Amino acid sequence: EQKKQLQIIGIGMFLSISVATYTNIFLPFVFHNFKYQSLGSLSILFLIISIAYAISVHHLFDVRIIIRRTLLYTGLLATIFAIYGAAVFLFTQSLSPLHTFSGHNDLANLVSAIIVGLSFDPIRRFLQDKTDNFLFKKDYDEQQVLIDLGNKLNGVLTLDEGLQRVMESLVKTLHLQYITTFVFQPGENGQPSVKQVKQVGKPKEHDPMLESQDFIIPYFSTHLDLLQVENLRQAISSERLQIERGHLPPNTDKQFTVEHAKKKAVLDKLTSLEAVTVLPLHLNQQLFGLLLLGHKLAGSEYSQQDLALLEQVNSLTIASIQKARLYEGEQMKSEFVSIASHELLTPISAMQGYLSMVLDEHIGHIDPQADEYLHNVYSSTRRLGSLVKDILMVSRLESGKIKIEPQEVEAGKLIAQATQEAQKEAGTKGLTVTYTQSSEPLPVVWGDPGRISDILTNLLNNAVKYTLRGSVTVLTRVNNAGSHLVVEIRDTGVGISKRDQEHLFQKFYRAESAETANVPGTGLGLYIVKTIVERMGGEMRFRSTVGKGSAFMFSLPLAINQHKAPA
Repeated sequence: EQKKQLQIIGIGMFLSISVATYTNIFLPFVFHNFKYQSLGSLSILFLIISIAYAISVHHLFDVRIIIRRTLLYTGLLATIFAIYGAAVFLFTQSLSPLHTFSGHNDLANLVSAIIVGLSFDPIRRFLQDKTDNFLFKKDYDEQQVLIDLGNKLNGVLTLDEGLQRVMESLVKTLHLQYITTFVFQPGENGQPSVKQVKQVGKPKEHDPMLESQDFIIPYFSTHLDLLQVENLRQAISSERLQIERGHLPPNTDKQFTVEHAKKKAVLDKLTSLEAVTVLPLHLNQQLFGLLLLGHKLAGSEYSQQDLALLEQVNSLTIASIQKARLYEGEQMKSEFVSIASHELLTPISAMQGYLSMVLDEHIGHIDPQADEYLHNVYSSTRRLGSLVKDILMVSRLESGKIKIEPQEVEAGKLIAQATQEAQKEAGTKGLTVTYTQSSEPLPVVWGDPGRISDILTNLLNNAVKYTLRGSVTVLTRVNNAGSHLVVEIRDTGVGISKRDQEHLFQKFYRAESAETANVPGTGLGLYIVKTIVERMGGEMRFRSTVGKGSAFMFSLPLAINQHKAPA
């Protein structure tokens, strides 16, 4: 910026001195021509115009403060005088017919003074905002820009949207013509290749191109810092002089020349892309993207404040990219698991169906040995199907694809049905499953009947699975607040240690003990149950003692509370 200022003033001074010398010295003393002497005094205009241009465009002296204050207080005084004069005139005119009140002029002055006093500060702020917006539109608060951008990026989960907001913020703050962003992905031989190109700002005649063989990609793969293209141009000019004069370090002339040629190719490419400043984005030491910033609308250079802002924006952008990549990775993983699980369920269901037909309907003659094998296969197929269903359920829960459709539900009927189903499995182990119903009917709850059945089935199956002898009991009650129905499932099983209790509701976690080592399971059931209960507005709790058993409680909101009008 200072270089530009000096160049402009130097040109003005040169023109002014040249014209004055030619008209006032050269022509009179050499050719005795005094006709143009009067023009010599006007030569000072060249200097005045150059200084004025340097001030207005390149901020030689920041006269905007003087202009700002002049406009602000001139406008303020003019507005106050106008308000005061108008108020006095209107009150005088309105009260003049009332001859019985002789002090109407004093009243008008008093009211006008009150109006002026109350409106002074709002008018001052309004005029200050307008003058600041006009004179200081290129200035900005660096910290506020970063805070605003950080807030915008907090709610962004996709890479595309994150980059879009960064680019729009920079174009608006720095008043740029445009920004081009290249996003890379790993290509052949580990070399980055262009995945996506984004542009914001001044429209281009055609999309910018960047080929994998361009030197710009390997160059910025090893250069991590922000680059100003003008600095690169000056460095190349300096190197060219060294090459021409032969001032090269010993035994490095060939390598130096090759590197110089690569830099020249990078400069040519950046120039063709109309880049002024380049911000490389590196993630885990890998080049992930390039932000190519164009010229400013006013034609001014990037200030130190601009460069400092870009360094900070680099960090914010990298953090946003990391978050977006994690989110996209999770989405891809969830989508894969969902698709794979869904595809697996079809053949598993077919296997279960055919095996059930063979075993239940005794199709054909099956010897005892084969019958035992088929029962083992059927049992394993059921476990596999249960595992796939659990994985599919977790995937849908985490991706938000599980719909909870709450309605009025008679919980007593669902509990009775689930208890009867659990008794079939419990009977094979010599266990009893009982549902102790109260004398009064249970209140109607608010929830999804299908999901409530899943919760009951899961908890009852767990209780039967981890109980070697004794019983499983289902109890119900309304909580003290009268807002939820609490369903409790007690067992006399092996119990859960204190260490395992801390992690019980985590995905894929299973309690480790000698009694449970051979018990099949995925470690997903309790995670699924807790998630569904909470999404229906309930709560999941438990208590357990090793060797004595466990009790799992979940609550469901009462339907009557859903229909009460808000207070």
